[in-house]
Amino acid sequence: MSVLVRRVIAASVVALAHSFAALAQQQVISATPPSLLIASGAGRAVSFDVYYRTTPADLAATGIGFRLNFDSAKLTFAGLTNVRGEDLVAYDATPQSTAANKTGGTAAIEHLAFAYLSSAGAFAGAAQPVRLCTVTFKTTSSFSGSTRISFTPTSTAAGFTFTAADMVVTAARSRSVRSKESPQ
Repeated sequence: MSVLVRRVIAASVVALAHSFAALAQQQVISATPPSLLIASGAGRAVSFDVYYRTTPADLAATGIGFRLNFDSAKLTFAGLTNVRGEDLVAYDATPQSTAANKTGGTAAIEHLAFAYLSSAGAFAGAAQPVRLCTVTFKTTSSFSGSTRISFTPTSTAAGFTFTAADMVVTAARSRSVRSKESPQ
């Protein structure tokens, strides 16, 4: 095999390796805690932090856009605090109806959208994970069992894929208390 052919093959292998490495880059959105067990009943507070990180860790990106989706028949949006202002382009201060659900779904899905953009390509950088906000909901009178809060992408940085795990909120079952009958 000629030297030129070996060099072309070596260069191709290196380029392919870089391509696969780029495919492995992920932008990850997560909730902390990832699940909550709350007392049954209307008006119970459900509060959690939303975090951003990359895989591999601490990669800088140009930004991210995502939606936080929830079932408004079970949860009522109560507010956002600790919203990370750096590189924030826009966010929904009030929930929006999710269009995909207007076509006959039974759940009343609503969402909050967030968009971050760094013109310097340094979104989040080396200080990961980064808290993006704290979200608070209140349970509705129809809340029982469990409900999921999910995250879906609206945009990702070039070379990255989006990953997120649903957060699960579960209503604790009330225990019935039996009273002992007094002997007669």
